[in-house]
Amino acid sequence: MNEDLDNQVLTDTTHLVVLQHGLHGGPRDYNTLEYILKQTFGCEPGLCIFAAQSNSIGLMLTHDGADNGGIRLADEIESIAANCPKLEKISFIGHSLGGLYVRYCIGVLYSRGFFDRIKPMNVITLAAPHFGIRVPSKRRYLNAVVNTFCCKMFGRTGAQFVLKDQATPQTIDLAHPNIAIDPPAFQDATGKFEIQLPEPNDGYRMLFYRLHAKHLSVYFSDNDEDTLFEFDLTGYEAILFVPTSPSNVDTESNQFIESATHDTILQLKGYHHGEKMDIEIRIETNVDWALCHALLLRLGSLRCVNYCGDKSRVRGSELEPQPIPSLMQCLAQGCFLWGYSLFERRALYSNIFYDIQVPYSCGSIRSYNPYKNNAATCVTSPFYPHITLNSLSNAVFLRDTLPKRKFI
Repeated sequence: MNEDLDNQVLTDTTHLVVLQHGLHGGPRDYNTLEYILKQTFGCEPGLCIFAAQSNSIGLMLTHDGADNGGIRLADEIESIAANCPKLEKISFIGHSLGGLYVRYCIGVLYSRGFFDRIKPMNVITLAAPHFGIRVPSKRRYLNAVVNTFCCKMFGRTGAQFVLKDQATPQTIDLAHPNIAIDPPAFQDATGKFEIQLPEPNDGYRMLFYRLHAKHLSVYFSDNDEDTLFEFDLTGYEAILFVPTSPSNVDTESNQFIESATHDTILQLKGYHHGEKMDIEIRIETNVDWALCHALLLRLGSLRCVNYCGDKSRVRGSELEPQPIPSLMQCLAQGCFLWGYSLFERRALYSNIFYDIQVPYSCGSIRSYNPYKNNAATCVTSPFYPHITLNSLSNAVFLRDTLPKRKFI
């Protein structure tokens, strides 16, 4: 148990806020932020803010992988929670590698049933390398040097950063969508989509759908009560076919601005009335992406592959066997995905230039950085001085949100 928390504080705690440091860090990294949070929210009854200690026993401890660090953090939290009889809520803030610790920890806690008892409120990551830290492909020689350097200098953690690792069996089990743990309940989704129905049907047509739990119903019209097709998606595999595009940095800005010239297709593979079948859905609008996200949450995993961009060639295409996934791939699946989705608010902050320890920006969930390429101004908001005005103006289009109230 954390020695900095006295028994009286634990007894009165109803909302636990966990601060997790990053690579080579320690609890003192959060001294200033902890002070600010306590000054801002100190009047909130039952609020306990503490900096996690389980990953700061030794300087090199953070080299043994985000998975091991996440397990240590989960054990520490459960130890503290056992001494908080009034605990109702939990929130996380993770910086850099600490953001990956938090994400892994959330998957572990979900698998242990922790969130059946404690309500997940906020999860905030600051410059966390959710996509790893690979250097853009334009600098190929530097890329190779950095990848090798990371593996040598930072051990398993470095290999995970550059996606050169293989996930452990425990991690794969947590990420596997068919584990004996049910996903959370999600709201129904309705709308229309361009779909290619199972054989002998051929060709895409615009139809209407309703997604309830893992049941996908297809209709001719939005007011049609007679179901054209109904699929039980239990055990289905989801594959997203993404058109192959140039990978050099010089064309990335154009890809960011211009609409795609080829079709992105979501294929669902499974069994219908005992027979193998495929259905394909064209993904183009925000509504389509919302459906893709809804299906991902229900199925627990999504495989992405590149293809020529011709939607008529998706069905029947042969896919190569999947290699052992990396940790980063697993963190977007199964218990990690379901646990993360339970939080009332999820905020990912990207530093638009350099991190403290590495000479490039971290934490981005998009490959193109408009600030670095002078395509966007770095003027910040007068109300949110830590957020650029460009981010705020694009929030509507990117489905980002800002809190309208405190989630405490």
